[in-house]
Amino acid sequence: MAVSWVDIGEAAVLQSGGRLDGEVEGFYVAAVLLEGELHAFEDRCTHDGESLTGAELETDSSTPCGVVICPRHGARFCLRTGAAHAEGGDFQRPLDGRGRREVAQTATAIRDRIGAPSLMLASSAVRTTQTATILRDRLSTPDTTLPLVFERSLYHADWSHLLEVLQASDDTTPHLLLVGHNPGISELALRWSRHFPEYTDFQGFVTAGWCSAAFATPTTDLSGLSVPIEAFFSKALI
Repeated sequence: MAVSWVDIGEAAVLQSGGRLDGEVEGFYVAAVLLEGELHAFEDRCTHDGESLTGAELETDSSTPCGVVICPRHGARFCLRTGAAHAEGGDFQRPLDGRGRREVAQTATAIRDRIGAPSLMLASSAVRTTQTATILRDRLSTPDTTLPLVFERSLYHADWSHLLEVLQASDDTTPHLLLVGHNPGISELALRWSRHFPEYTDFQGFVTAGWCSAAFATPTTDLSGLSVPIEAFFSKALI
């Protein structure tokens, strides 16, 4: 198979600790040098769809490769595989004041568009715990507090694991709200959005973004749940 090369700049830039940026087949990519090894990756955090400009690089003893760290949320990705690290660097990072205000706005948008969920599921990371608690308090009624379950395994889970969680959910739960700040949840939404022509410009969640997906479930077996029949994807904080 023929190899096609794309020139994105001088290698000397990398030798001095810089990075090179370019566009390859419609994707914005970045090239970096870490401990003598050349890496290239798509210049997009799967959490919020934004550029990784300003991201730090470091070696990680848990893998044979280095990691690139999102400058906004601390999400960490393996430079060789692109996989999100299960023990990413921001498990203990709290939600700041701006984040709390944005979550409150998101709760209002969810309530106004689709109503309150039957069950909420979130990782036990500090920021996600705080986000889910605000959502629960805002979406609950004076007479009913929504059930909220925390699972450590959801922290930095990839999209396929999150889909498996949905597929394994109780079929008596008609409306499940999955809460997270990890890149996997944005990637899952991105994959769903590709089935809807009106969302071809959706590139993943912005800050405080959310989506709603409805599935056809004619039986009690949810293992085949994969592609929504209806969906809404927020493109801005609404």
